[in-house]
Amino acid sequence: MDHFPDVDVRPMLWSHGYRRYIADQRDFRWANTMSSRLASQILAWKQANPTGKVFLLGHSAGCGIALHAASELPPETLEKVVVMLPSCHSKVDLIGAIRATKYGVHVWCSDQDWVILGLMIRMFGCQYDTNSTKAAGRWGFEPKPVTEEEKVLVRDKLRHYPWNETQKRLGNDGGHYGAYRSPFLETIVLPNLFHSTVEPPYPVIEQLQEIP
Repeated sequence: MDHFPDVDVRPMLWSHGYRRYIADQRDFRWANTMSSRLASQILAWKQANPTGKVFLLGHSAGCGIALHAASELPPETLEKVVVMLPSCHSKVDLIGAIRATKYGVHVWCSDQDWVILGLMIRMFGCQYDTNSTKAAGRWGFEPKPVTEEEKVLVRDKLRHYPWNETQKRLGNDGGHYGAYRSPFLETIVLPNLFHSTVEPPYPVIEQLQEIP
């Protein structure tokens, strides 16, 4: 990444393989195994690099891997988690993942994702809940905090970024792969990921659910 020369990118090869979308979406045991493996890798790296910073970026079914891995980590192990068009269902428990971050969980979603998070989800169900057809990548997450601490975490560290027409100028057409089209990814998503704050450096935040 030319714009972020100090960043060491380490892909997590968790998928079943090329075009094995249904297996990636429905094999929850495999997803949990990969999530735990990622969490272990992060912990090992942090132990070897105690002052180092770890950011997680996921797309589609990979978002579930990132969020579940984060939920297995101690509080504030991660700097930030960014998930783009997650195919997991909207009621996934985010509290553990949010607690594991210093600067929150940031969600890019689009109600224009008619094919992958629309038609395909209606056929095969959401990741981690095949009975649900309400994907978080279209409608956002619907957290249900119970304690006061959980309410504060959700209010202060969960952000949704719904797609809008202005994003077309940067190549994001609102489809399933729009959020990581360049220059949208380099101009919008990555600066958000590496910015050390919950609030982004541009005014696109919109919380989808108010927390009392």
